[in-house]
Amino acid sequence: MRTIASTLMVLSAGVVLAGCAMQTEIIPTRGQSEAQFNKDKEACLQVARSYYGASNNDLTTSDTYLACLSSKGYETKSKF
Repeated sequence: MRTIASTLMVLSAGVVLAGCAMQTEIIPTRGQSEAQFNKDKEACLQVARSYYGASNNDLTTSDTYLACLSSKGYETKSKF
């Protein structure tokens, strides 16, 4: 029984760590400059903050933030 519990704990930790490692690559599709990206990023973070609240620490992986960037002409790809 202890072996099963230990195995489940290891598998659970692996799933949690795999989720933490996910990153998103953001690619400009309309030739946006770095300055424009910074403006768009701040605007999209503000949209995500208004939706999720200011207490959420990592808004850059939220669907709201990524959808906002997509609407401004950026392609988003998940990287592992």
